[in-house]
Amino acid sequence: MVDGHAGRRVSWRSACAAVLAVAACAAVPASAGAAPPPAAPAIGPAKIAVVVFENKDYDGTFGLSGSRYVVGNPAAPYINGTVIPESLSLVPTPAGCDHPAGDNAGVALRPCHSGMFQSYRNDLGFRIRASAPEYAWMVMGTDANVRDGDFPSGLNKDAPEGGIVGYAPGHNDTSGPVYDVFGYMESNAVPFEVYQEDYPGGPASCSTDRFSDIPDRSAGMPMFYARKHSPMLLTWSQSPDALVVNDGPGGVTDYTPATQPGPAACEAHVRDFPGNVPNSTTAVQRNFTGSETFGRVNFVVPSMCHSGHNSDRSCGGGPGDGRGGMEGTDRWLEMNLDGLRRDVGRNGVVILTFDENHTSDGAGIVAPMFTVIVPGLNASDTPGTLAAPGCDPMPATGCADTTTVYDHSSTARSLIEAAGGTCGVFDNASLYQGQTTTARQNCVAATPLPLDVIDATP
Repeated sequence: MVDGHAGRRVSWRSACAAVLAVAACAAVPASAGAAPPPAAPAIGPAKIAVVVFENKDYDGTFGLSGSRYVVGNPAAPYINGTVIPESLSLVPTPAGCDHPAGDNAGVALRPCHSGMFQSYRNDLGFRIRASAPEYAWMVMGTDANVRDGDFPSGLNKDAPEGGIVGYAPGHNDTSGPVYDVFGYMESNAVPFEVYQEDYPGGPASCSTDRFSDIPDRSAGMPMFYARKHSPMLLTWSQSPDALVVNDGPGGVTDYTPATQPGPAACEAHVRDFPGNVPNSTTAVQRNFTGSETFGRVNFVVPSMCHSGHNSDRSCGGGPGDGRGGMEGTDRWLEMNLDGLRRDVGRNGVVILTFDENHTSDGAGIVAPMFTVIVPGLNASDTPGTLAAPGCDPMPATGCADTTTVYDHSSTARSLIEAAGGTCGVFDNASLYQGQTTTARQNCVAATPLPLDVIDATP
C-alpha cells in the first residue's frame, strides 16, 4: 500500500506501548492538558464505484499531440483543477519512466517505481489496442484469452473456449467454481451494479449486441456502448464469451456448457445510465445525482464518446461543446463525479481509472495510466477522509502515492476483498496464452489499491 499506511490509525499511546522495550517515549507535558481522544479507525470502503475511461497516458511525457494524456492537459481543466486536489493520485516516478520496475524492459529505458499500469505482459512487452482483456482482468485477475473481436450472440456448441453468451457471471459447467468478482458477489448475495452508458438492454432483456450506434447507423464508427467495455458481459468465469483459444500448458480444457445460461443476473445488474435515452445524443449530461442505489462494488462505464475512446470531432463536439476525446471525459466528470461521490457515501470511494494507456508499443514501452481515488460525500457534501499519508486533512494540492506500482491485478484484488472474498476466488488451474502465472498468483502478488477511509459518521 501507500508507504507508511498500515490500514489503521495508531494513537500516541499505542505507538509508545509498541516501542517501550526499545526506548522510552517522551512524557506528555503537564501543560498539554488531557490527551486527545483516539483517532477514528481506518476501515475498508463501504461502497466502491469504479469509473473506467479509455486509452490515455498519465501525462504528456511520450508526446503532447492529440490530447492523449491527462495530467497537464488543457482539455481537462476539471480533472487538473478540482479532481486531483481532492484525491489520492497514483503518481508515476521518476517522471518520464516508461515501464514498471521488474518487468522486461524491451526497448524501454527508465523503469517506473510507482504509478498505475495495464496488466497484460508477454515476452515482447505489452499488448496494445485491446480493451476487452483489460476489462476482463479487472474482475478476474487474468484476461483468460479474451479478445476484442468476435462476440457471438448465440451458443457456439462444441467449440472450445468460445461462443458462450455471457448473460450472467457463473462457471463453465455446473460443477466448476466461480472465478470472477461478479460471480462471487452473485453467489454470496453481495449487492452490485454495472452502469453502461447507452447499453441496449434492460431489466426485461439482456443485450448481447456488440455495439450500440445511433439508430440510422449514419456514423462512420460506433459512438456509444461497446460490449468490449462491459466487464460483466465479457466475464464468463475463466472462459469469457469472446473468441479465445484453448488454455496453455498447465491448464485444463474448458468447453462451453451444453445449455445457454438464463439472463436473470444480467437483467438484474446491468443497466443504462440513469435518465439516459440510449443513443439519442452525444451531448454530456448529468446522469448521476446521488439518488441512485449502489451496491458494495459498482462499475460505471461511460460511452465511447464520454470515456475518451472516440475523438471530439467524431462525437459531434466543437468549441465550447466538447463531447468526445479528453474534453468530453473532463466535462462528463464535471457533471457526474459529485453525484457518484454521494452515491458511495462519506465512507465510500470512487476510483477513476483507465483500461489501458495510449503509448504501449508491444516492445517494452508502456506509459503509466492516470488513476485517482476520490473520497465519497454525504448528503451535505461533506467529504470522507482517505486513510493514506498526506490525505488527513487533504492538502490543497491533493495527496500522492509515489512509492508503489499498481496494475489491474491490484484492482481485481481490491474489489474481491471489498466484496468479502480473497484471491482464492480466482482461477489457479489455467495458464492462458502468453502468460506464465495464474489469475490467483497475479492477485496474490499484486498490491491492493489504497482504498481505506477514516471511519466517519454519514
